[in-house]
Amino acid sequence: MQTREELYKSAFRQVQSSRQKALVLSKQRYEQACQEVPQLSSLMAQMQSCRAQLSRSMIFGTPQQREELQQKLQQLDQDLSALLQEKGWSAQSFQPQFQCNLCQDKGEYQGKTCRCVHLLVRQLRRKEISSISALELSTFDSFSLEHYPNRYMPEFECNPRKHMAEIFSYCKKYAEHFTTKNPNLLMTGTAGLGKTHLALAIANTAIQRGADVIYISSRNLFDQMELEKFSPTSDLRKMVMEAELLILDDLGTEFLTQYGVSFLYDIVNSRMLRRLPTIYTTNILKEDMLRARYTEKTASRLLGSCELLTFFGEDIRLMEH
Repeated sequence: MQTREELYKSAFRQVQSSRQKALVLSKQRYEQACQEVPQLSSLMAQMQSCRAQLSRSMIFGTPQQREELQQKLQQLDQDLSALLQEKGWSAQSFQPQFQCNLCQDKGEYQGKTCRCVHLLVRQLRRKEISSISALELSTFDSFSLEHYPNRYMPEFECNPRKHMAEIFSYCKKYAEHFTTKNPNLLMTGTAGLGKTHLALAIANTAIQRGADVIYISSRNLFDQMELEKFSPTSDLRKMVMEAELLILDDLGTEFLTQYGVSFLYDIVNSRMLRRLPTIYTTNILKEDMLRARYTEKTASRLLGSCELLTFFGEDIRLMEH
């Protein structure tokens, strides 16, 4: 995955490439029209000269000269329109067709990064996450509470459907009002209960709101960081530490080493100090198992920094097959 800076550089390159393409196509259309309409280049040159004279007359000319030049320019414009119309062209045919009308594909508007670049960055991030997850399928609209038993179950001490309806509502509000002030979440429950689905649904909405979201499975993160452990300035480390929202999926499935335990503590602690929200999902159900796997220090910091969302029900994936 790319860092936020890399995404913006890539987006700027794409936007500016679109501008260059639009300019080239515009020039090609004009050259083609000149071949088909020999008088066109002469008429365009007259109009350009007339505009230059009119511009100078605004400072040095008399009102009468300006009026004469305006009338001449108007007549030339009419002649041009008639000539092009006769040949099936229009003056707009030679204007560059930019993707963004605000910045004309320059990437900047009124001294700031244009919204078209921000939009493209979000699209690029979505594409990245979609390539390693079911992001496109994991929305709030596609999350069905019908999969959860609608009866009191003693083993869970609740009605799973009503319980999950509350979790669903909480996650939806969490996403719709997402800011970096949002709390950390620890989603726990056995496999196939929708933890990853709701985490990605939050990611979907947060990205739409313009947040920089990083999604990665625990296994992939820890495997990669083992390879990069002698590179403390690695891009991956930077991304997980600085993302506005980090989703660390399937905590507990990674091959754990002493370095991995230390790295997890760094993630939890650093992001807590930066006040950047993190969503953790895990199949580990008991605190003592969490403490045994990640040490008392790491587990305490993790549990103490998160709001706990416990998922109850039956494996949705088994019911769908």
